[in-house]
Amino acid sequence: MSELLPLCDGIMNLTDPETAFLDGLENPAHEPVGSLPCELQHGHQGVHFALAQADGADLWWLLWAPRGAPLTVRGEQADRRLYRMAPCPATDPADPDDDCTLAQGHKGGHSFDMQPAGPRTPSRPMRRKIAAELRADMEPEESAYLTTIDDLMRTPGPILPLLTEAEAGIVAGLLRMYTETDWLVEDQVDTLLTRIQSRLEALNPTDA
Repeated sequence: MSELLPLCDGIMNLTDPETAFLDGLENPAHEPVGSLPCELQHGHQGVHFALAQADGADLWWLLWAPRGAPLTVRGEQADRRLYRMAPCPATDPADPDDDCTLAQGHKGGHSFDMQPAGPRTPSRPMRRKIAAELRADMEPEESAYLTTIDDLMRTPGPILPLLTEAEAGIVAGLLRMYTETDWLVEDQVDTLLTRIQSRLEALNPTDA
């Protein structure tokens, strides 16, 4: 296997207006990222490219000019620009399932020839979709524990004084950490954390 090409070391922070625009997209694919690294090959010519967000089939790229040079997009000059661009059509000759994840017309090597740009955390709707697909592929005996959790979440019962306030906070934190690696139970954990929080607030009502 040939050595992977190094990535550009350029990086750019999103502005507040750019962040607001991306937050308003209907179907974001990943969680917002404040600092975006350039995803082109190290030493590339021209502007930097960083995927800011994917919204369905629309890929929004942040383009910025190196060293403050002007950037021309559709005849207009700017230092930077969010730009919707089509994906590169290239596919790894050694793996037909590995498509280039860069924008069409990019400079330098394809994504499958370079070091990985780093993982992105899928957005909440995307995590729900992934979890549903994983659960649908499970054998009944494999998903039995999930069915049990669903049933218990809907089962009413008395509230038992088993934990101190501090211990309840610890449990909540551990549950949140657990969902970072197991999206199958993220919705159930969120519901449970909401219940814990509301009961803690009931124990310590704020003065009106």
